[in-house]
Amino acid sequence: MLRNAKYIGCQTIMRYLQKKKITKIGGILFVAPWLELSLKAIESEEDYNIAKPWLEEPLFLEKIKKFTENITCIFSDDDYFVPLSQKRIFESKLSAHCIVVHKKGHISEEDGIFELKEILLATFKMLGLEILEIVDEKGKLTKEILEKELAHDKNLLHNEIVVLIVNDRKEILLQKRSPKKRFKPNKWGLCAGHVDAYETLDEAALREMHEEVGLIVEQEDLHPFYRREINKKSINSNIQYYYYVKTNLKEEDFTIQKEEVSEVKWVALENIKKWLEEGMTSFDNFKVFEEIQKVLEREN
Repeated sequence: MLRNAKYIGCQTIMRYLQKKKITKIGGILFVAPWLELSLKAIESEEDYNIAKPWLEEPLFLEKIKKFTENITCIFSDDDYFVPLSQKRIFESKLSAHCIVVHKKGHISEEDGIFELKEILLATFKMLGLEILEIVDEKGKLTKEILEKELAHDKNLLHNEIVVLIVNDRKEILLQKRSPKKRFKPNKWGLCAGHVDAYETLDEAALREMHEEVGLIVEQEDLHPFYRREINKKSINSNIQYYYYVKTNLKEEDFTIQKEEVSEVKWVALENIKKWLEEGMTSFDNFKVFEEIQKVLEREN
Protein backbone atom coordinates (compact mmCIF):
# COMPACT_ATOMS: atom_id res chain seq x y z
CA MET A 1 0.00 0.00 0.00
CA LEU A 2 2.62 2.54 1.06
CA ARG A 3 4.57 2.08 -2.14
CA ASN A 4 2.13 4.49 -3.70
CA ALA A 5 3.03 8.03 -2.55
CA LYS A 6 -0.54 9.30 -2.72
CA TYR A 7 -1.32 7.42 0.48
CA ILE A 8 1.14 9.55 2.46
CA GLY A 9 0.14 12.92 1.05
CA CYS A 10 -1.27 14.31 4.33
CA GLN A 11 1.85 13.33 6.24
CA THR A 12 3.99 14.90 3.51
CA ILE A 13 2.10 18.20 3.83
CA MET A 14 2.46 18.24 7.63
CA ARG A 15 6.18 17.49 7.53
CA TYR A 16 6.70 20.12 4.84
CA LEU A 17 4.89 22.77 6.87
CA GLN A 18 6.72 22.13 10.10
CA LYS A 19 10.04 22.85 8.36
CA LYS A 20 8.93 26.14 6.82
CA LYS A 21 9.01 29.64 8.28
CA ILE A 22 5.42 30.40 7.37
CA THR A 23 3.39 32.85 9.42
CA LYS A 24 -0.16 32.16 8.25
CA ILE A 25 -1.99 30.11 5.64
CA GLY A 26 -5.67 30.20 4.72
CA GLY A 27 -6.50 26.63 5.65
CA ILE A 28 -5.67 22.95 5.32
CA LEU A 29 -7.91 20.16 4.07
CA PHE A 30 -6.77 16.62 4.86
CA VAL A 31 -8.50 13.58 3.35
CA ALA A 32 -7.96 10.35 5.32
CA PRO A 33 -4.99 11.71 7.32
CA TRP A 34 -3.13 9.47 9.75
CA LEU A 35 -0.54 9.41 12.48
CA GLU A 36 -1.15 5.72 13.05
CA LEU A 37 -2.10 3.05 10.52
CA SER A 38 -4.22 -0.06 10.54
CA LEU A 39 -2.23 -3.31 10.24
CA LYS A 40 -3.96 -3.85 6.89
CA ALA A 41 -1.93 -0.96 5.50
CA ILE A 42 1.32 -2.83 6.07
CA GLU A 43 1.12 -5.90 3.85
CA SER A 44 4.79 -6.84 3.60
CA GLU A 45 8.22 -6.24 5.09
CA GLU A 46 8.82 -3.68 2.34
CA ASP A 47 5.67 -1.81 3.40
CA TYR A 48 6.86 -1.90 7.01
CA ASN A 49 10.25 -0.45 6.09
CA ILE A 50 8.55 2.34 4.14
CA ALA A 51 6.07 3.08 6.94
CA LYS A 52 8.60 2.97 9.79
CA PRO A 53 10.07 6.50 9.44
CA TRP A 54 6.65 8.04 8.85
CA LEU A 55 5.33 6.41 12.02
CA GLU A 56 8.37 6.97 14.23
CA GLU A 57 9.71 10.39 13.27
CA PRO A 58 7.84 12.95 15.42
CA LEU A 59 5.46 15.51 14.03
CA PHE A 60 5.31 18.90 15.75
CA LEU A 61 1.58 19.43 15.49
CA GLU A 62 1.59 22.53 17.70
CA LYS A 63 3.68 24.31 15.06
CA ILE A 64 1.31 23.27 12.28
CA LYS A 65 -1.65 24.44 14.36
CA LYS A 66 -0.15 27.94 14.57
CA PHE A 67 -0.33 28.36 10.80
CA THR A 68 -4.13 28.36 10.67
CA GLU A 69 -7.28 27.88 12.73
CA ASN A 70 -8.99 26.51 9.63
CA ILE A 71 -8.16 22.80 9.47
CA THR A 72 -10.67 20.25 8.16
CA CYS A 73 -10.19 16.47 8.07
CA ILE A 74 -12.38 13.99 6.21
CA PHE A 75 -12.50 10.36 7.34
CA SER A 76 -14.48 7.33 6.19
CA ASP A 77 -16.17 5.11 8.79
CA ASP A 78 -14.98 1.95 7.00
CA ASP A 79 -11.44 3.01 6.04
CA TYR A 80 -9.37 -0.19 6.04
CA PHE A 81 -6.06 1.70 6.34
CA VAL A 82 -6.84 4.65 8.61
CA PRO A 83 -8.68 3.76 11.85
CA LEU A 84 -11.50 6.11 12.83
CA SER A 85 -9.72 6.69 16.15
CA GLN A 86 -7.48 9.08 14.19
CA LYS A 87 -10.41 11.52 14.14
CA ARG A 88 -10.11 12.15 17.89
CA ILE A 89 -6.35 12.73 17.57
CA PHE A 90 -6.74 15.39 14.88
CA GLU A 91 -9.59 17.03 16.80
CA SER A 92 -7.60 17.24 20.03
CA LYS A 93 -4.13 18.01 18.68
CA LEU A 94 -4.97 20.23 15.71
CA SER A 95 -8.42 21.51 16.75
CA ALA A 96 -9.54 20.23 13.35
CA HIS A 97 -13.13 20.19 12.18
CA CYS A 98 -13.62 16.52 11.31
CA ILE A 99 -16.16 15.11 8.88
CA VAL A 100 -16.98 11.40 8.75
CA VAL A 101 -18.38 10.02 5.50
CA HIS A 102 -20.16 6.68 5.28
CA LYS A 103 -18.70 3.62 3.57
CA LYS A 104 -16.18 5.35 1.30
CA GLY A 105 -13.25 3.04 2.09
CA HIS A 106 -9.92 4.84 1.91
CA ILE A 107 -11.59 7.57 -0.21
CA SER A 108 -9.58 6.68 -3.29
CA GLU A 109 -10.08 5.73 -6.93
CA GLU A 110 -9.48 2.10 -5.96
CA ASP A 111 -12.66 2.37 -3.87
CA GLY A 112 -14.60 3.88 -6.76
CA ILE A 113 -14.52 7.38 -5.24
CA PHE A 114 -13.87 9.88 -8.01
CA GLU A 115 -15.64 12.83 -6.40
CA LEU A 116 -16.84 13.70 -2.91
CA LYS A 117 -19.23 16.54 -2.14
CA GLU A 118 -17.73 16.98 1.34
CA ILE A 119 -14.41 17.98 -0.22
CA LEU A 120 -16.11 20.57 -2.42
CA LEU A 121 -18.09 22.04 0.49
CA ALA A 122 -15.08 22.12 2.81
CA THR A 123 -13.11 23.96 0.11
CA PHE A 124 -15.90 26.53 -0.31
CA LYS A 125 -15.93 27.09 3.46
CA MET A 126 -12.19 27.69 3.53
CA LEU A 127 -12.75 30.38 0.91
CA GLY A 128 -15.41 31.92 3.13
CA LEU A 129 -18.27 30.85 0.85
CA GLU A 130 -21.50 29.14 1.84
CA ILE A 131 -23.36 27.34 -0.94
CA LEU A 132 -27.12 26.81 -0.65
CA GLU A 133 -29.64 24.72 -2.56
CA ILE A 134 -32.71 26.65 -3.65
CA VAL A 135 -36.08 25.03 -2.84
CA ASP A 136 -39.72 25.54 -3.80
CA GLU A 137 -42.54 26.29 -1.33
CA LYS A 138 -42.89 22.59 -0.57
CA GLY A 139 -39.23 22.41 0.42
CA LYS A 140 -38.24 20.39 -2.65
CA LEU A 141 -34.89 21.05 -4.31
CA THR A 142 -35.03 23.03 -7.55
CA LYS A 143 -31.48 21.94 -8.59
CA GLU A 144 -30.36 25.60 -8.43
CA ILE A 145 -27.31 26.13 -6.21
CA LEU A 146 -26.09 29.60 -5.23
CA GLU A 147 -23.68 31.32 -2.87
CA LYS A 148 -25.51 32.32 0.33
CA GLU A 149 -25.43 36.11 -0.05
CA LEU A 150 -26.53 35.87 -3.67
CA ALA A 151 -29.46 33.66 -2.64
CA HIS A 152 -30.38 36.28 -0.01
CA ASP A 153 -30.15 39.16 -2.44
CA LYS A 154 -32.32 37.33 -4.98
CA ASN A 155 -34.69 36.43 -2.12
CA LEU A 156 -34.85 32.78 -3.15
CA LEU A 157 -36.26 30.17 -0.78
CA HIS A 158 -33.74 27.93 0.94
CA ASN A 159 -33.83 25.59 3.93
CA GLU A 160 -32.77 26.59 7.43
CA ILE A 161 -32.82 24.77 10.76
CA VAL A 162 -33.54 26.05 14.27
CA VAL A 163 -32.46 24.13 17.38
CA LEU A 164 -33.96 24.82 20.80
CA ILE A 165 -31.40 23.80 23.41
CA VAL A 166 -33.25 23.10 26.68
CA ASN A 167 -32.29 21.98 30.18
CA ASP A 168 -34.08 20.10 32.96
CA ARG A 169 -35.29 23.40 34.44
CA LYS A 170 -37.21 24.01 31.18
CA GLU A 171 -34.97 26.94 30.33
CA ILE A 172 -34.00 27.72 26.74
CA LEU A 173 -30.47 28.65 25.71
CA LEU A 174 -30.60 32.00 23.94
CA GLN A 175 -27.58 33.35 22.12
CA LYS A 176 -26.84 36.97 21.37
CA ARG A 177 -26.11 37.51 17.71
CA SER A 178 -22.80 39.11 16.80
CA PRO A 179 -22.87 42.87 16.08
CA LYS A 180 -21.34 41.96 12.69
CA LYS A 181 -24.33 39.90 11.55
CA ARG A 182 -26.09 41.16 8.43
CA PHE A 183 -29.54 40.40 9.83
CA LYS A 184 -30.68 41.41 13.33
CA PRO A 185 -27.28 42.08 14.93
CA ASN A 186 -27.10 42.17 18.76
CA LYS A 187 -30.51 40.48 19.08
CA TRP A 188 -31.07 37.41 21.25
CA GLY A 189 -31.99 34.35 19.20
CA LEU A 190 -31.77 30.59 18.94
CA CYS A 191 -29.16 28.27 17.52
CA ALA A 192 -30.02 28.38 13.84
CA GLY A 193 -28.49 28.41 10.42
CA HIS A 194 -28.60 27.53 6.75
CA VAL A 195 -28.65 24.01 5.40
CA ASP A 196 -25.59 23.79 3.17
CA ALA A 197 -25.74 22.31 -0.29
CA TYR A 198 -25.82 18.48 -0.21
CA GLU A 199 -26.42 18.53 3.55
CA THR A 200 -29.39 16.89 5.31
CA LEU A 201 -31.50 18.79 7.83
CA ASP A 202 -30.16 16.62 10.67
CA GLU A 203 -26.57 17.17 9.58
CA ALA A 204 -27.13 20.93 9.49
CA ALA A 205 -28.63 20.94 12.99
CA LEU A 206 -25.73 18.94 14.45
CA ARG A 207 -23.18 21.12 12.65
CA GLU A 208 -24.72 24.43 13.73
CA MET A 209 -24.76 23.41 17.40
CA HIS A 210 -21.14 22.37 17.21
CA GLU A 211 -20.03 25.49 15.34
CA GLU A 212 -22.02 28.12 17.24
CA VAL A 213 -21.86 26.91 20.85
CA GLY A 214 -19.51 23.90 20.80
CA LEU A 215 -22.27 21.43 21.67
CA ILE A 216 -21.75 17.90 20.35
CA VAL A 217 -24.70 15.49 20.57
CA GLU A 218 -25.52 12.15 18.99
CA GLN A 219 -28.08 12.09 16.20
CA GLU A 220 -30.50 10.06 18.35
CA ASP A 221 -30.53 12.94 20.87
CA LEU A 222 -31.66 15.40 18.20
CA HIS A 223 -35.47 15.60 18.20
CA PRO A 224 -37.53 17.20 15.42
CA PHE A 225 -40.70 18.95 16.56
CA TYR A 226 -43.14 21.61 15.41
CA ARG A 227 -43.83 22.02 11.69
CA ARG A 228 -41.80 23.47 8.91
CA GLU A 229 -42.41 27.20 8.68
CA ILE A 230 -42.26 29.24 5.49
CA ASN A 231 -40.98 32.75 6.10
CA LYS A 232 -41.60 35.02 3.13
CA LYS A 233 -39.82 38.33 3.48
CA SER A 234 -38.55 41.16 1.33
CA ILE A 235 -35.09 39.57 1.63
CA ASN A 236 -33.77 36.22 2.95
CA SER A 237 -36.99 34.24 2.55
CA ASN A 238 -36.58 30.72 3.92
CA ILE A 239 -38.19 27.53 5.19
CA GLN A 240 -37.30 26.68 8.79
CA TYR A 241 -37.32 23.22 10.38
CA TYR A 242 -37.29 22.93 14.18
CA TYR A 243 -35.43 20.60 16.55
CA TYR A 244 -34.70 20.42 20.24
CA VAL A 245 -31.94 18.83 22.31
CA LYS A 246 -31.39 18.57 26.05
CA THR A 247 -28.27 19.45 27.99
CA ASN A 248 -27.50 20.71 31.50
CA LEU A 249 -24.24 22.45 30.64
CA LYS A 250 -23.60 25.72 32.42
CA GLU A 251 -23.39 28.93 30.39
CA GLU A 252 -19.62 29.08 30.84
CA ASP A 253 -19.25 25.52 29.49
CA PHE A 254 -20.36 26.49 25.99
CA THR A 255 -17.69 27.40 23.45
CA ILE A 256 -19.16 30.21 21.39
CA GLN A 257 -18.27 31.03 17.79
CA LYS A 258 -17.32 34.68 18.18
CA GLU A 259 -18.02 35.55 14.55
CA GLU A 260 -21.65 34.49 15.05
CA VAL A 261 -22.38 34.73 18.78
CA SER A 262 -21.27 37.19 21.47
CA GLU A 263 -22.97 35.63 24.52
CA VAL A 264 -25.25 32.78 25.64
CA LYS A 265 -27.79 32.75 28.46
CA TRP A 266 -30.26 30.26 29.92
CA VAL A 267 -33.68 31.97 30.01
CA ALA A 268 -36.88 30.69 31.61
CA LEU A 269 -39.80 30.26 29.24
CA GLU A 270 -41.92 32.83 31.09
CA ASN A 271 -39.19 35.44 30.61
CA ILE A 272 -38.71 34.81 26.89
CA LYS A 273 -42.09 36.33 26.07
CA LYS A 274 -41.12 39.48 27.97
CA TRP A 275 -37.85 39.71 26.05
CA LEU A 276 -39.77 39.33 22.79
CA GLU A 277 -42.24 42.09 23.73
CA GLU A 278 -39.35 44.41 24.64
CA GLY A 279 -37.79 43.92 21.20
CA MET A 280 -34.68 42.14 22.52
CA THR A 281 -35.06 39.05 20.33
CA SER A 282 -34.47 38.14 16.71
CA PHE A 283 -37.71 36.13 16.53
CA ASP A 284 -41.14 37.65 16.00
CA ASN A 285 -43.59 35.43 17.89
CA PHE A 286 -43.85 33.11 20.86
CA LYS A 287 -45.51 30.24 19.02
CA VAL A 288 -42.50 27.95 18.82
CA PHE A 289 -41.89 28.34 22.56
CA GLU A 290 -45.48 27.39 23.31
CA GLU A 291 -44.95 24.27 21.21
CA ILE A 292 -41.76 23.28 23.03
CA GLN A 293 -43.51 23.87 26.35
CA LYS A 294 -46.16 21.31 25.34
CA VAL A 295 -43.45 18.82 24.34
CA LEU A 296 -41.61 19.22 27.64
CA GLU A 297 -44.83 18.85 29.63
CA ARG A 298 -45.67 15.62 27.76
CA GLU A 299 -42.21 14.24 28.52
CA ASN A 300 -42.74 14.81 32.24
